[in-house]
Amino acid sequence: MKKWKQKMQRHLLRPFLYLAAVRFLLGLTLVLLADYILSRPQVKPYAALLAAAVFALLGWIAWLRLDGVRLPRLMMQRINIRKKPARTYGDMIDYIDEAPAVTFEDLGDEEKDICLLGADFLCCVLFLALSLLL
Repeated sequence: MKKWKQKMQRHLLRPFLYLAAVRFLLGLTLVLLADYILSRPQVKPYAALLAAAVFALLGWIAWLRLDGVRLPRLMMQRINIRKKPARTYGDMIDYIDEAPAVTFEDLGDEEKDICLLGADFLCCVLFLALSLLL
């Protein structure tokens, strides 16, 4: 297997950023919700550390899928939290001549795993830094 950084191409940047943003905001919401519910002084660092561990685990599973390891069916599913609503009307962007934007659903399995690995790694690093700062 080639290194995943070499496989990262320009058309994967948009799905990678969308995945990373949605996952980071979801994790941050859960960290702040845990702080609000438990209302103890030192909950935020531990919740952020737990979120970093979860993202590290998800990144490891994406790495294994990218490496070709056969995993159980539950771990082989690629879940996209963000769903686009169906549109029944035209949009102004339809009349502009530009290349179509690549979505996560349009990617192949290997490209999806590359995006998931990068997004999970980025979120893991951000939550580790956040746990040290809080």
